[in-house]
Amino acid sequence: MTNPAAGPLPILSFWRDLEIFNIPAAPGAREATASSHVLTLRRGEVLPWRRREYAPSATHGWIHLVYLGVADTEQLEGLLLKAMAPRGEAAELSERERERSGGTGWLGAFVVGEDGAAKPDSYLAASYVYGVDLLRKDEALEGLSARLAGAREEFAQRRQRPPAVEGGPSGGVLGAVDTDAAVDRAPIAPTGRPAAATGAEARAAKPRGLGWVELDEELGLLLRRIGAGADDARLDWRLVVRSTRVNRKYMEADLQNAGDFLNSFYLDDLDRLIGQAQRGEPFGQALGAYLGAPLALAARRDILADQAAMTGLLSVAHLPRARWPAPAKFPLVLAQQAAVAQILRVLGPAGGVVGVNGPPGTGKTTLLCDVIADVVTQRALRLMELQRPADVFADTVEVAGKNVFPLRAEIMDGSSIVVASTNNNAVKNITQELPARKKVSAEFGPASYFDEVIGAVFAAQKVQGEDGATIACWGMVAAALGNAGNRRSFAQGFFRDEFSKPEAHAANAANATNPAKAATGGANGQLFDTPATPAAQSTQTPPFSQSASSTLSAPATPSTRSTPSAPAAAAAESAKPAPPSMKQLLEAATADYARYQNEWQQARHALRALVEEFDAKRALLLKAEQAALGLDACRGRLAAQLAGLQEWDRQIEAAKVELAASREAMAVQRTLIDGRRALLEQLRERARPGLWDRLMAWLGRETAAMAARRSSLDEPTTALAQASEALAELARAAMSCEAVAQTKRQRREADAAEKQKTEAQFRQHQLDLQAGYQIGVRHFPDAGFWALPAEQRHRLSVGVCAALDTLRAKIFLQSMELHRLTVLANAGRFIGNLRAVSAMLTGASRGKLLPEQRPILWDILFFIVPVVSTTMASFDRLFQGMGQESLGWLLVDEAGQATPQSTAGAIWRSRRAVLIGDPLQIEPVFTVPLAVAEDLRRRRGVAAIWSPAEQSVQTLADRVTAFGSWVAQDDGPGLEPRRIWTGMPLRTHRRCDEPMFSVANRIAYGGQMVQGRVDPQGQGEAVDFRCVLGASAWFDVRAAKAQHPVVDEEIDVLVELLRRLQDQPAHVAGERGADGKPRAVKIYVISPFRKVKDACARRVRAAGIKGVECGTVHTFQGKEAEIVFLVLGTAAGKAGAGARAWALEKPNLLNVAITRAKCRLYMVGCAESWGRLNHMAVLYDEMARLRRVLPAGPFADNPAKR
Repeated sequence: MTNPAAGPLPILSFWRDLEIFNIPAAPGAREATASSHVLTLRRGEVLPWRRREYAPSATHGWIHLVYLGVADTEQLEGLLLKAMAPRGEAAELSERERERSGGTGWLGAFVVGEDGAAKPDSYLAASYVYGVDLLRKDEALEGLSARLAGAREEFAQRRQRPPAVEGGPSGGVLGAVDTDAAVDRAPIAPTGRPAAATGAEARAAKPRGLGWVELDEELGLLLRRIGAGADDARLDWRLVVRSTRVNRKYMEADLQNAGDFLNSFYLDDLDRLIGQAQRGEPFGQALGAYLGAPLALAARRDILADQAAMTGLLSVAHLPRARWPAPAKFPLVLAQQAAVAQILRVLGPAGGVVGVNGPPGTGKTTLLCDVIADVVTQRALRLMELQRPADVFADTVEVAGKNVFPLRAEIMDGSSIVVASTNNNAVKNITQELPARKKVSAEFGPASYFDEVIGAVFAAQKVQGEDGATIACWGMVAAALGNAGNRRSFAQGFFRDEFSKPEAHAANAANATNPAKAATGGANGQLFDTPATPAAQSTQTPPFSQSASSTLSAPATPSTRSTPSAPAAAAAESAKPAPPSMKQLLEAATADYARYQNEWQQARHALRALVEEFDAKRALLLKAEQAALGLDACRGRLAAQLAGLQEWDRQIEAAKVELAASREAMAVQRTLIDGRRALLEQLRERARPGLWDRLMAWLGRETAAMAARRSSLDEPTTALAQASEALAELARAAMSCEAVAQTKRQRREADAAEKQKTEAQFRQHQLDLQAGYQIGVRHFPDAGFWALPAEQRHRLSVGVCAALDTLRAKIFLQSMELHRLTVLANAGRFIGNLRAVSAMLTGASRGKLLPEQRPILWDILFFIVPVVSTTMASFDRLFQGMGQESLGWLLVDEAGQATPQSTAGAIWRSRRAVLIGDPLQIEPVFTVPLAVAEDLRRRRGVAAIWSPAEQSVQTLADRVTAFGSWVAQDDGPGLEPRRIWTGMPLRTHRRCDEPMFSVANRIAYGGQMVQGRVDPQGQGEAVDFRCVLGASAWFDVRAAKAQHPVVDEEIDVLVELLRRLQDQPAHVAGERGADGKPRAVKIYVISPFRKVKDACARRVRAAGIKGVECGTVHTFQGKEAEIVFLVLGTAAGKAGAGARAWALEKPNLLNVAITRAKCRLYMVGCAESWGRLNHMAVLYDEMARLRRVLPAGPFADNPAKR
């Protein structure tokens, strides 16, 4: 039984359990660098610490990170699944699990020093190995840490034993015997040459270097923990070694840090959060919301359907003072404006979580830039209120034994910004884009914010553009600090104490290009087990670079290097003057103290003037907005008032008619009364009594004549009385009618006066609105705006104009200038501060720096470098010691790809979290078998909404985001569309031409996206793209046979198409490179299946075709190319049906694949097998409608007969 509202503890425990069973990745060939080699070995091959090219020298040594029991992740997942499956129950990975499981994993890892001896305390067993052991014994996973610590102690004890003599019969898990491993070698002195030792002394001095016997023993121990099935699986076990060349002065520190292996990047953070939950301590606003209950349906506002909600978000009152200095002609459009306003309005004051839904090409980075600009500007406004630059500091404190000047808390006030993602491309894009000069429009004048320093940082981190050229930068606004290498290289470029000497640069460059020379000091250095001559190679195990069964991912050795002049070229490049670091700039600034004090005051006043100008204009625009909305109300009121007055006129006229009729009736009645009165008088005169009658009356008697005469008067008397009463009634009615008419006349006069007021308001609103128009704004969220077609609205901006956006961009740039001058005006203090920051980043202050001191140093860095980027995997280590809500802003990109648990620690450290992604693109990838994940979830009694099998960081953020949108999800023919709630929706797409845009819009977004690239008539405007293959097409390949999922005929067609493109390169008309020739376009080859991708890559390389990237769909999320080939693969019929069903179960994979293509999409695959399947049918039908389903082979514009 699961409880969705069970609280954070079981959720966090479930996530921790999942991470225990995560299969850690082994390094691969792509991770090799000039100074860090990655070797893949099988038993019997020479270990790196026994190779001459890895011998230590006087200046450098080598550290070897050993990954034991390396196998394909898919195989390890299968092994894990079988180990945990109930006895007798079949356990096979699904198609989804097989396709997601790329790369390799390991069972254990440790560090080997340059002497070949293992570092005893560096050992780490993969947590899933012991997790399986615990669950099999029905023990709690909470005991894992103790088990892993015990395994490390046992390893240390084993490694104190003398190494075994190798060379006996094989029988180990790893396979063949290592005949080279038993060869004795002389101990190596720090000079790199053999030490002088003979006899017993020499034997005693021999290092206890690890050999294959010990490695085989360690692997066997790990396999026994998994269970008997591990041995039976007979996997292709390998050993992977990352060998890193280290400057000897850093050797001790790097050796201490080298064993920083991680089973999971998130285990430590999750353990920390579990401990806090167990203690009953509340989490911060952001993590509390993230782990909390979803918003009720009634609390959700669909801003695409609710005009009032959208209007409130778009109010000029929420318009930030600053914006990123992008060209003013490209403002944020409707949904982007709403998202920025909601982020700053909701998170700015109180903190929390906001989810943003960003489909492909809808401007997520653009949105983030404006958020960053506002955060930095808000801090600058606080600086502006200071009286002198030194007021930015609080009292001096001691940090790691040094005096540091901390920044005042009220100045920083949660303004640190961290951009993070599980996607390396997303992090790289942010870090390289923000500092690039092309990111700042020249229309705002020259922009410069420590541009020399970012040049030095990029040089140190070897950051280059896609064409390999140096990136021209404008400012030190972002830094990539995720891994230790990035931190060290950043510190070297950002704050180095001395300019490097050209000679040292040249020597380092030469050594980097020739590791063998660097290691031995020359060609005559000590030779190790690796053969040195071709003759020797014929009888001994060949070196890795020539071994058929091993892989060496490193620069070529001297024997294979084809460019002997490379060291000289590197030396010449290194001899160029290095850009100044912050330290040099600050030292120079100390000599100009008075100048910078004065310039700081000027910058402060200049910023105030810009802000006051903006505030005045915003006040006018707010009045104009209120006027636009007021005009709508006035128009309604005027129409109602006019109708009211007309109704009063009608009623008054009716009253007049009624009164006239009453008066006419009264006149008639008076005439009648007069007649009856005259008649009565006549009758009375006739009835006057005679003398007798009077005498009888005197006697009290009435004569008969008298009675008759009296009786004759009754009727006329009554008639007269009735007529008189009728007249009185008519008089009362006339009086009432007159009173009513008078009331109506008075009310009409009052309503007429109100109408005059409304007309006066209307005229004033027109004047106020005209004032807004005079500023340049053309649209406000009024009735006229909402009457526009939805597609047109989403391409427009409200409440802004080029002039206003120019002012806002200048405010941001002036804010950066005020920051720059604050630093230079306090140069002396910042030198000491940044020295402490540098020590923290490089690890030089390890052991001295207290956790509570780290926020002080991070604030100093964030003050100068507003944005730090990192992958989620590095977050915990980067911000170690940083506690709950110690960071201001967390901006997570590609949140739809991230598992829910991956950001928990990052959100915990952050006051505000903006989680941007798309649940309709690539879903999270994790290496725990789904059946195992489900079993762990049930053990903790946690609802499925917390499982990475069902959810992502994005979906968890969306569920607690009040303003968003419902997206109709079509699951296929005959099925009711599902409604998916997303966070703040971005909907204006600017990447893809047709048919990619329309197909993605239909299969994934319910038609909600709008095309942002249109002509003046609002029609889609395609890029003028010249391609020999013609328009986008489906090349229909009918193959009789396939090595599932690879279809050779499809790859034949792909290669032929690529050759045509190589012979006649495609290009965008008018776009030219630096050489004046048409700019080369990007070409991607994508497949849903790893095996198909691998086959494509091999064939493309074999064909000698350059400039083509091959990968799975997952590889390319966040990237784009002019041309995309989607190679479908799979065997025909039932053999490939399961794979096709997996690929099209949801629209996500197809959506991502086709939206990588900006200009052309070429499908390569069997239309009969794929064309009628869920989601793909939309694409096939569109290609058929365009007559672009073409038979394989000759594919001039002749559509297939279908």
